[in-house]
Amino acid sequence: EGVQKFKIQAGEKAVYLIFMEDSTRTKESFRNAALFHGCKMNVFDAATSSFNKKESITDTVKMLCGYSTDQSIFVVRSKLEGTCTWLDKVVGEYCGKLGLPRASF
Repeated sequence: EGVQKFKIQAGEKAVYLIFMEDSTRTKESFRNAALFHGCKMNVFDAATSSFNKKESITDTVKMLCGYSTDQSIFVVRSKLEGTCTWLDKVVGEYCGKLGLPRASF
């Protein structure tokens, strides 16, 4: 049994790792946790993303919420304080309007 008793029933949950600044150990820790729990997992690399085309993180997260058939979980690493609080508010309202499961940050 061991660590299996700690495993969540992930269903179709999707975990998105959005790192606006590099951190290999942190990124790998969250990636491994998502995989352990059986979540669909996506690494979003800001260095090679649409951010280079002036797409906002808000627009990107809204778009990603539409890809998941279950809850979307976002792990965001940013130098800008309050990023997750902002996304929780704005994306939460967006998900509510479209009838999507509320995302978590």
